[in-house]
Amino acid sequence: MSTPAQLGERVIVAASTLRGLGQAILGRLGLPERDAEVSVDCLVEADLRGVHSHGMVRLPSYVERLVQGGGNPRPNIRITTQTDSSAVIDGDNGLGQVVSGRGMELAIEKAHRTGVGIVGARNSHHFGGCFYWAEMALPHGMIGVASTNCGPIMAPWGGRTGSLCNNPVGVAIPAGQELPIVLDMAMSVAAGGKLDLAILQGEKIPLGWATDPAGIPTQDPRLARAGLLLPAGGYKGYAAMVVLEVLAAVLMGARFGRQVEAQNPAIPRGIGHFFQAISVAAFMPLLEFEHRVDELIRQLKSSELAPGSERIWLPGEMEFEKRAEYQVTGIPMLASVVRKLETMAVPGGI
Repeated sequence: MSTPAQLGERVIVAASTLRGLGQAILGRLGLPERDAEVSVDCLVEADLRGVHSHGMVRLPSYVERLVQGGGNPRPNIRITTQTDSSAVIDGDNGLGQVVSGRGMELAIEKAHRTGVGIVGARNSHHFGGCFYWAEMALPHGMIGVASTNCGPIMAPWGGRTGSLCNNPVGVAIPAGQELPIVLDMAMSVAAGGKLDLAILQGEKIPLGWATDPAGIPTQDPRLARAGLLLPAGGYKGYAAMVVLEVLAAVLMGARFGRQVEAQNPAIPRGIGHFFQAISVAAFMPLLEFEHRVDELIRQLKSSELAPGSERIWLPGEMEFEKRAEYQVTGIPMLASVVRKLETMAVPGGI
């Protein structure tokens, strides 16, 4: 039997190696090269930032869904309705990253023309980290917003029946000389992927992250996965989830709440996404805006430190620094995850 230390064993892997493994795996499942590249890049970028809950640990579940028929390796993604500044696309059950790349590209295209572009998606799957899609707007001098729904892994405030996703949201804001401001957060205390990592590492989770199936707070990640996540900020987090569920799913014609299939990889999930691109130039000159964002960042960083604090951080700053470090040193990955990817990448491994 594996001990927790063995379960948590890590190896250093270059980002390029992870990309090669992932693209080989998805290519063998019939994904076009471009679709495989964006799907894997989204996951590897999460690992580079130290957000392993949304990194390559997710790929085996994507593969299982494709193999079992719950996902479509070659979707016919199409626009179902649109205006000059908005659209809804049908993802045809493709991987979430493939659908999301098309959705955010379209939102940016519309924002170039009208100042603001909003695109929703339906009939999609898990799309990785919100940051990836929000950051697509940055090179265009735009603010990017991305959100999604998922399976019913949280209860309404005061209830104990799984009815809502933890509805993550990402916002990327361009700056000038400073790093961009990048928010990426779920409405739960901890992302569900952190429970999966704790299981792989043989670790307990902190009390307050989740409950077991009986609604009792637990430190056992397996019981937590069978139970429910808890909202960040109590009833305020729950309220935010309701609003984001409407924007990402109800408004877009996607499955919502208890309609979403959470477990069976043979059944399409049918979830929805929300993408928004806001052209800064529609409101003020980009250079002026970037200067103002820099000034805000410097004001925040010049704050007198509270007792016990060593530094003021901005949203996304830790992840940018981690990425710069891991680009040089390689990424510390769970050995069990890397071994599984290596096995899947060879003929007969899937």
